[in-house]
Amino acid sequence: MPLIDPEKKKIYNQRYYEKTREKQLIYNRTYYEINRNKILQNQKTKGKKNYNFMNWIKLGIKEDRETMEYIYDVLYLPCKRCWVCGHDFSKYRKCLDHCHESGKFRQVLCHYCNTCDMWKKHSEFV
Repeated sequence: MPLIDPEKKKIYNQRYYEKTREKQLIYNRTYYEINRNKILQNQKTKGKKNYNFMNWIKLGIKEDRETMEYIYDVLYLPCKRCWVCGHDFSKYRKCLDHCHESGKFRQVLCHYCNTCDMWKKHSEFV
């Protein structure tokens, strides 16, 4: 199989783009108009999820992607109250508590309980 000259390939791609540009723009616009609500909803939820994942990783949570998906979808999102004190998350900030040594997830807590290590009162985690 002969090698393709990078310069020739670049020129070919530029010409192809110029020929098909208008057609591609029309296709993209019509697709967006038809699926606008779905696209916007998808961007909103995926963006928020990835933002949370990146923050959790920065804070030291060492779970794989599949486990983090499970934690976010099944444990974090539906959680309405703090596991320790029972504060409602509509009034208090929701935090993901984790072990700083192993990086493993413990529970979903309010900000106060998380920063004051109130989880230590529960014998199953000590």
